Amino acid sequence: MDGGCLARRYMGRIEELARSTVDRNGVTGQYSYQNAGEPEDSNRGNAFIAMEPDQTLAASIRTLQGPGYNSCWVDIRGAERMGDTWLWTGKKEQAEFGGGICRILLRQSGNSLRIDSLNCGYFCGHNAAVDDTYLRKK
Repeated sequence: MDGGCLARRYMGRIEELARSTVDRNGVTGQYSYQNAGEPEDSNRGNAFIAMEPDQTLAASIRTLQGPGYNSCWVDIRGAERMGDTWLWTGKKEQAEFGGGICRILLRQSGNSLRIDSLNCGYFCGHNAAVDDTYLRKK
């Protein structure tokens, strides 16, 4: 079994377990986006979201953007629910040069997940970001 197949099975099993125990809203899953009209190897992103037993969210977000293939790589745990949104706040040692601490908002609506960030340059290359609307993968 190759690594990609194993990863898909592992993520699928996490989805099953989360939905059967703690994730009544069904936010757990794999999401992706690709900007229309762009080459397949640029301006795209993937996110795997999992609800934790304490009702917080964990996420692994990867993006690739622009002709320079700038990327973001953010792994988060403990995003806290605030109404229909989850908020994650980074650590002080991951703050941007100006001192701004990274904050990521995750908002699910049906089969889409909106991700917005503030001060998250620590995790991203030049001009890259995680901000976009991701659609649930089938």
